[in-house]
Amino acid sequence: MKKLILSSAIVLSALGLISAKLITYKTAEQLTSVVGGINDIPGYSASLSDMQTGWFSTRGKIAVELAPEALMNLIGERSSFDFNTVKFDIDFTTNSGLVNGSGLNLINIKLEVAGEALREYFTWEKDAPLYYFDGKVGVLGGLSYQEKISNFEFHAPKSGVGISLTGYLGQGETVGNQLVHHSELNNISYYGADFNGEAINLVADLQVPRNIFALLANTSFYDSLLTVSVESSQAEFTVKGQQYSLSIEGLVTEIVSDLDETTRILNSGMDYQFKALSINDWQASDFEFNTQFNNLDSKFFDGLNVIVNDKTGVNKDMNLHRIYGFVEDNLLLLLAPDPELNITKLSGTIPEGSFDLQLNSKISDVRTLPTELNNMTFWGSHLIADSRLELDAEVLNLFLNSAMNQRLMNNSEVINQDISREEISRQVEQEISTILEMLVRQGFIVIKGEKYFTEFTLKDKVADINGIKIPLFF
Repeated sequence: MKKLILSSAIVLSALGLISAKLITYKTAEQLTSVVGGINDIPGYSASLSDMQTGWFSTRGKIAVELAPEALMNLIGERSSFDFNTVKFDIDFTTNSGLVNGSGLNLINIKLEVAGEALREYFTWEKDAPLYYFDGKVGVLGGLSYQEKISNFEFHAPKSGVGISLTGYLGQGETVGNQLVHHSELNNISYYGADFNGEAINLVADLQVPRNIFALLANTSFYDSLLTVSVESSQAEFTVKGQQYSLSIEGLVTEIVSDLDETTRILNSGMDYQFKALSINDWQASDFEFNTQFNNLDSKFFDGLNVIVNDKTGVNKDMNLHRIYGFVEDNLLLLLAPDPELNITKLSGTIPEGSFDLQLNSKISDVRTLPTELNNMTFWGSHLIADSRLELDAEVLNLFLNSAMNQRLMNNSEVINQDISREEISRQVEQEISTILEMLVRQGFIVIKGEKYFTEFTLKDKVADINGIKIPLFF
């Protein structure tokens, strides 16, 4: 599956590289800048050729090459590919509004990726470009565009993986310093030796800064919003000889980041939802998982990215050592803004019942670090948390049963006594019943009808569970 995605995505990812910067007043200068921007992206190289510039029009070609092995080496992947280098040309034409009758649009631009060299791996309509882009620049410099990817099939003979895509259309415009993009895809299917699947009716909305090359080069953080929805998705795959059938309906994912340009403090979040999911005979519904990471100093992660992305002449162990060293040296930079990890929503329904969890946590008021980083007393005095949990009795029993079975299965004494799984399960059931009775009696769990409920807070090394205060002595 990973090979399929990488082999196909590497080729397709280059198709949108030049959308944001090609349309400007100084076309020739900006085309040179575009080529430089592509060359700054790991694994890509580009050159400008056959450019013909007139008073009101410019024509030319950008030759792009992608070295998959080099690209994968940069991100730590060592998989082999069916090709060493992917090559294709991007033909462009720009015309000023003075001569093309474009009304209030100063410049029109058309891009085509004919991609004839890619037909060794891709099959699509004859005499049609693999990718087409039609954009306009208005009198105030704003960009609007439409794009299309031809229906295609991709097959990698060496790995045996393939992908089929139909019905991709996209459109976008610049709003202030943001590029706002909307795209729709009717169907994408994929297959391999031990997997196959498809997704139907995908819709994506994206907002990112106009300087798309900085994003692709992974140089910094930025304001962004990405929403992706999938009407339905099915997959079949094999893991360790076991066959699985997966189905998801009504999937929606939203990822957002908000960066304060003055303080460089970053807030980010992810919301993941689906209406229904099934794995073989197991089913779940109405699932939502919403997380937030707030008050993060982006300067810490900018510095960390420099080390993570610099793998030239550095082996894996040495790079890990450099990463650990950077974290230790700059931990205070990360902790000073009072970072937060919040689970604002974790809920859903499984065969045993439903559950609903909220959790907020942060490290507060850290101005100096302890001599020993494993000083639990220090961290306990700076940790603030609160949570709320409500779930059906059978769901709690399932979670406890799973956790305790796992603990006993890994217990050396149990392993040495050669106790059967059936006996372990009986012991676990007895222990769970005793534990639940004790927790209810002590007030740590409140029973409301068929549901269990608990509230928890932690501050100044004092825990509060349903109003019961417990000092923490560590």
